[in-house]
Amino acid sequence: MDRISSYMISQRALHAILGQQSSLAETQLQLATGKRAINPSDDPASAARVLDLNRAIATVQQYQSNANTAKGRLELEDSVLSGATDLLHRAGELAVQGNNDTLSPSDKKAIATEVRQLLDQMVSMANAKNSSGEYVFSGYQADTRPFSLEASGRYGYNGDMGQRRIQIAPDRQLADGDNGYDVFVDIETGTPGAVDGKRSVFETLQQLATELESDNSVGRYISDLQMALDNVLETRGKVGARLNAIDRQLDVNADLELTLETRRSEEQDLDYLEAIARFERQKLALEAAQKSFAHIKDFSLFNYL
Repeated sequence: MDRISSYMISQRALHAILGQQSSLAETQLQLATGKRAINPSDDPASAARVLDLNRAIATVQQYQSNANTAKGRLELEDSVLSGATDLLHRAGELAVQGNNDTLSPSDKKAIATEVRQLLDQMVSMANAKNSSGEYVFSGYQADTRPFSLEASGRYGYNGDMGQRRIQIAPDRQLADGDNGYDVFVDIETGTPGAVDGKRSVFETLQQLATELESDNSVGRYISDLQMALDNVLETRGKVGARLNAIDRQLDVNADLELTLETRRSEEQDLDYLEAIARFERQKLALEAAQKSFAHIKDFSLFNYL
């Protein structure tokens, strides 16, 4: 009977040691991973909430990525339009300068030469590409060169009228560019001969140069260039408004992401101070259990004889 009692005490002590070792190992793993629950089964409800939060955070991060992509595209467009603005200012100055009857034909031809240089620069700007090799002003046809010189000698538009939009929030999409037709082609003009009262900026520059080379009056092109400039400035205003909207949305998304990450941290992150204190208590308890087991193992009735 005495031997059975000693065995039971010994087994209980051993189980106590194993239990303390298991608890200590779990705490060590928590400290190593920084996670409160190592396995989903440790806290199923919390694990489900963490999964939902992970999905929500990933979605917000995608919106942030989209917004930054749109911002980069719009900043490039604004840079191109800024160059076009300077170019049209200069073209207007040349038109005013060339609209002078006292100039000689050679003087007007010299001005026409610069106008044609401006035309080449304008075409180059209108065919700008972004860092991904996509054309900025082709609408949905990002791989299609938007403007090319046709056999007729006029510049044709090869893109479409589309305007790509990108999701930057759950209920918000924003245009990340403008098609070349709206920016460079669909421009009001008061000059006779224009189709439907419209004329592209390229045609205006071409005809201005041609009239200068022919020693003709170019006064009517001054207003056409101003209309083209106004159209570019109007587009720049829209681009600037979109950039401001993106900056505001980036801030909103960043705040939401921080809130979600804080909630996720509360769900899954370990309280290190509590875990370290628990680890020390468990280590002391294990050491005590091991010492107790050693005494029990050496226990015998012969010690009392």
